[in-house]
Amino acid sequence: GVIGSIVRATRRIPPCVWVVNQHSEAITVIVSKYRPNRLLSAGGLTASSAGGGLNLSTTTFTSPATKKKLAPQSRDPVRSMAVFPLWTRKEGFGVISIFKGPSETLYIENDRIPIGSTAYFTNQPDMVVRGYYGQEIH
Repeated sequence: GVIGSIVRATRRIPPCVWVVNQHSEAITVIVSKYRPNRLLSAGGLTASSAGGGLNLSTTTFTSPATKKKLAPQSRDPVRSMAVFPLWTRKEGFGVISIFKGPSETLYIENDRIPIGSTAYFTNQPDMVVRGYYGQEIH
């Protein structure tokens, strides 16, 4: 929440994640926010002889996801790594999905990834994830 966002900001952890493709073929990576956004859409105040009340209405919407194709690290070390913005530090996590090969076969779907971390895809069901300061995250 808000406190976690303040902690991440004071530690200077950026609101993004990095992904490195260490597999032998190209992958397509999609990263999005963990939850939809909530926006206050209406409000009202009611009063009567019996009491009063406050009415608030919210609406939710999803933020845009970021999609990038990453080359294999062995063929192109520069294009095998990309940064994916998450637009906010509030939630502490993003959601990552990975598609393999030219046919873009879904391999990893909706895994949580901590903000500021780097995920290394090695064609295994679980990615190696390192935090912003280099510690391995399980």
